[in-house]
Amino acid sequence: MKTGMELYKERLNRITTTIELGKPDRMPVVLMADAFCARHMGVKMSEFCTSVSKSNETIIKSLTELGADGSELVFMYAPLLAMAWNSKVKLPGRELPEDSMWQVLESGLMTVDDYDTILDKGWLKFLEVFYRERLDNVMEASLPELAKAPQAVMNMVNAGLVPFAPVTFLHPIDTISGGRSLAKFAMDMHKMPDKVEAVLNIVAEGLIEVLKTQLQSKPFAVFIGSGRGGCEYMSQKLWERLVWPHLKKAALTAIEAGSYVFFHLDTRWDRDISYFREMPKGKCVWGTDHSTDIYKLKKELDGHMCIYGDVPSPMFTLGTPQEVYDYGTKLIHEIGPTGFILAQACTIPANAKLENVKAMI
Repeated sequence: MKTGMELYKERLNRITTTIELGKPDRMPVVLMADAFCARHMGVKMSEFCTSVSKSNETIIKSLTELGADGSELVFMYAPLLAMAWNSKVKLPGRELPEDSMWQVLESGLMTVDDYDTILDKGWLKFLEVFYRERLDNVMEASLPELAKAPQAVMNMVNAGLVPFAPVTFLHPIDTISGGRSLAKFAMDMHKMPDKVEAVLNIVAEGLIEVLKTQLQSKPFAVFIGSGRGGCEYMSQKLWERLVWPHLKKAALTAIEAGSYVFFHLDTRWDRDISYFREMPKGKCVWGTDHSTDIYKLKKELDGHMCIYGDVPSPMFTLGTPQEVYDYGTKLIHEIGPTGFILAQACTIPANAKLENVKAMI
């Protein structure tokens, strides 16, 4: 039987070869699964999403049993969502029943006046006050748990799993729109585009500063995420001003530091796929939530960027094992077999049928 480290090296090579557009020994299995792992292992959601150690242990056990090569998530700590989205989060076992899902409350805690504060004091200085006064001092309260993160990464490595993207960069549009609420931010974009652009530039500077610090840990890949930068939210002209520059800069920062980039891009991005050819060849992965046409991704990025996805999340819950198997097989033949990681679209839902997840694998 192979040791954890032997498995880790074998799987790391398999994933690396795929990202770099070579031919691996077999297609790698990299999963995004949080609440599903808790249900799979019979762990209460209230324990799972409030403990770095418990969620890390649960994800490792679940993915090891499933036979995965790696995991997008190293742990699940729901208070981090409050800091990512600048919104309060309802937690199971506190505001919600013990085994229910956590909920982000996007209520518009940020005001238009906050834009001026950000422009004056900078993003990180603004956050110090915002976290303390409007998010129940969430940063300070979370520090003891977040201190366990490096060990959680090593636990995954020692178990033979690749921590695929342990460092996260959320696009400034997503974090600001979470704080303002999507509806209010959409109005801001069109009423005051110059001010919004200036604010996003300041926010991006702060986020890049944090990213550079995190890159010192030499992560395999950086999760660069956006669900609100897609083409259905804005014109191409606005997209070129507000979205692409920050995606590109964050990605190049990660690549220059020696990491790969995992673009986790929810919603529809069909119009702007060609821009991603500006990324270095064989250094990035595009993960779609099934909204972007994966065949268009193949057409425009084939031979340049690895594609990840995209078994629809509802299929895991509502479909049959045969439907999942057939869909995945079709993708392997038509999107793969090289430069492709068969995976779920966005994430495996909490109520996914175990036999359907196994069918994909």
